[in-house]
Amino acid sequence: MRDYSELELIARAAVGFSDVSLAPDVVLELIAENKRMREYACFRAVKSLRADCKDLMAERDQLKAKTETYCTYGDDGSEHTFYGDQAAIKALGEMIFELEALREGVAHD
Repeated sequence: MRDYSELELIARAAVGFSDVSLAPDVVLELIAENKRMREYACFRAVKSLRADCKDLMAERDQLKAKTETYCTYGDDGSEHTFYGDQAAIKALGEMIFELEALREGVAHD
């Protein structure tokens, strides 16, 4: 929220003594209207939405950071890409190596 206190003081001092194109009493009325508008529910809703947007953008950034790491698995014909954080990718890698070892063991039996 803007602080109009200095503008308000200047406008009050200039009432009746100024030749500016926007009369000081008009400035005072605009400041008062602005203050009243901030009390309306729609303005409070907009402020709430802005806060929600900031929260959602922060959550998006966290999720983006968690999924920016990836690995691929498979041969050229059926390659799959897996996304996750480093711990998830490491666990997946270990499972893939274990699976490959089991496949080799079954193939040799």
